[in-house]
Amino acid sequence: MIKCRTAEEAYLIMEQLAAANIIAISPGRAKMLQAYKEKGYVGIEISAQAYRMAKELHPVIESRSPERRKRRLLANAILSVIILILVLALWLIFLAGHWWLSGDL
Repeated sequence: MIKCRTAEEAYLIMEQLAAANIIAISPGRAKMLQAYKEKGYVGIEISAQAYRMAKELHPVIESRSPERRKRRLLANAILSVIILILVLALWLIFLAGHWWLSGDL
């Protein structure tokens, strides 16, 4: 099963699968919306064999996985903290240099 964030995303993935001649089974729009409200995602079923055969679709589908999104968010948060520390360090260096040059130290 492929988990999608919304029904619209599920339809886009189903179109990409159809372009690769892979049949995706979906419960229909009403049930997809209901599943999204209950579970927070929409599931699309395809055969494992067909998925393995369509290697070019793996990056498209796997980039939508919740685990990958969590890792990306964590990496972005860590990068933001590092940038903040660098900005604060440069600001402190600037202030120390200013005080030293002005003789206020």
